[in-house]
Amino acid sequence: PSQPSSIATAGSLAVPVISEGGAVIGTLGIGKYVPYEFTGEEKARLAAVAEELAGHFGHKALPDD
Repeated sequence: PSQPSSIATAGSLAVPVISEGGAVIGTLGIGKYVPYEFTGEEKARLAAVAEELAGHFGHKALPDD
């Protein structure tokens, strides 16, 4: 069966992941089906998870601004 190219979300947050050389290589994100405003703590936690995961691949996540 074919897969949809995207899934509709009403609230989403994505953290870019960059290589040690500064190139954006991907993102780690989360989405909700209902409208949602992510808190600063939630944003920081996602950035921390992205950085931890990226470390396994020799990359780092961009810090939250």
